[in-house]
Amino acid sequence: MKSIISRRKALISAGALLASTNLYASFASDFRKKGIKIGACDWSVGKIGSPEAVEVAFNLGLDGVQVNMGNPSNNMHLRDANIQQQYLNNFKKYGIKCSSFAIGELNN
Repeated sequence: MKSIISRRKALISAGALLASTNLYASFASDFRKKGIKIGACDWSVGKIGSPEAVEVAFNLGLDGVQVNMGNPSNNMHLRDANIQQQYLNNFKKYGIKCSSFAIGELNN
């Protein structure tokens, strides 16, 4: 069944998105004035285990990314020198930091 959103719901959602964006910008500005940096986990920006997470974080205005080390199915891919270099290149290109590493597999 195809879901159709009403114009009213679309406008409410757009308004909420705009308000939250402005709220984030306000908080981020206050935090940065105090020297506090803002980052997110790669899975929170929709790019778990991917060097593309760095670009997404940059486009979101973040200062850093927490990088997931990988999982057994990809042999903890961050151990691979090629993957490490891709991350390093992206961090340099976009001028943001690797804020930390995560071992998401520990959740299992």
